[in-house]
Amino acid sequence: MSALFNVCVPFEVVAAIQRGEGVEQALQNLSITQDLPTRMVTDIARGVVAQVNAMPYSVTLKSLNPSAPAFAPATAQDSTGFGGDIPSAPASPFTDPFVNDVKPIILTPDTPSLDGDEEIITFDIYDPTTDSSLSFRAQSDKTFDRIATAYAGRFNLHKSAFIFTFQHGGEITLYDGPVHMPTADPNTLASLGIDNGMVLTARRSAANMKVTFRDQMMKDTTLTFRPTSFFAYVANVYAGYGGLSSAQEYTFTVHGSTYDCGDHDQANFTLEDMDVSNGDVIMVKPKVDESYMITFTVRDAMNREEVFEMKNNTLVRSLESEYCDMADLRADSVQFEIDGCEVAGGLQYGGPTIEEAGIYEGAVITVQLRKPLPQERVFAEKDRGLHFAGGIGFNGSRRSPTPAESEYGGGWGRSTKAASVYDADRW
Repeated sequence: MSALFNVCVPFEVVAAIQRGEGVEQALQNLSITQDLPTRMVTDIARGVVAQVNAMPYSVTLKSLNPSAPAFAPATAQDSTGFGGDIPSAPASPFTDPFVNDVKPIILTPDTPSLDGDEEIITFDIYDPTTDSSLSFRAQSDKTFDRIATAYAGRFNLHKSAFIFTFQHGGEITLYDGPVHMPTADPNTLASLGIDNGMVLTARRSAANMKVTFRDQMMKDTTLTFRPTSFFAYVANVYAGYGGLSSAQEYTFTVHGSTYDCGDHDQANFTLEDMDVSNGDVIMVKPKVDESYMITFTVRDAMNREEVFEMKNNTLVRSLESEYCDMADLRADSVQFEIDGCEVAGGLQYGGPTIEEAGIYEGAVITVQLRKPLPQERVFAEKDRGLHFAGGIGFNGSRRSPTPAESEYGGGWGRSTKAASVYDADRW
């Protein structure tokens, strides 16, 4: 018959055990008494000492002059009538985590890494609840999960009871992905960018809450999150559990508001920001492409027509670029008009969508060349007996005018005379 149980030991005692302050003498004093209860206590104490000495780091009080040794001898009488000095309870009891005199500690790794050249860094973790700081000294390849576990153990709490953040407020994650995913690896001090002299913050996390995700098949998936969890994290965790290819392909609706984790601002909302409470249901739906096709005609000055079919959310600049490529014209050299009004936008201005610009199903758009820009110049081709108002491209290269340009004027001319100027009014 055996029993399993946990023994909670204050860090002051851990430090004393590792320093060996009266530990062996205390164990010897316990072993003198042969009654069964004392022998059981002796075995437990030896087990605790063995576990402490097997720790991969040592605990050192910043103040190496405690007011009393961790194991102070005291005269006591045991139940068997044996009198003598036996170790009492630790003279420095565990400090209430809500009292402002928590002693900082240093975690010093004494197990070198395989390559032996990992940087040793020192940083502090500040708890605003207790107005106290603990100093940690560890190798840069140590995982923050171990740091969080050691810190929370200082208060007899689990690491999930704290939210660790950088000074700028960003939350420190223990893993580089959802913890339930097999590919998630623990973040190290180096991967998190934690460096010498940094001050991190540990805040008491609010109570966890359960949130139910319901898809279109009415399948419910209930998960547990902190109220301060970011929406992007929550959505991706659900995507992992629900077998979704990507959370960004879905929308999440709660309390009448729809959220998209592909939106940068919404991705940084917390569940608190979204007014999500314990037991709330979030509806999950795949995104729907609400765009539709518009068919319209582009007619040039020679009444030549080209039919285009584009989505209503296509930018005017995309239409202009596609038309210029098709007509072998320089980009931004054309101007569209619909019903006698200029279509605003285009490559020069960024432009709205074709729907916003007033292009509708069955519309006929006229296109003409823009008035030449000031840098346009006329080049004479005397040897060929032709003249043209060519242009210098943005990359400095010269381009021969297209047949379409000759029809509008200022382009190819059937004349043997070389032109020294061009008539801008003809454009």
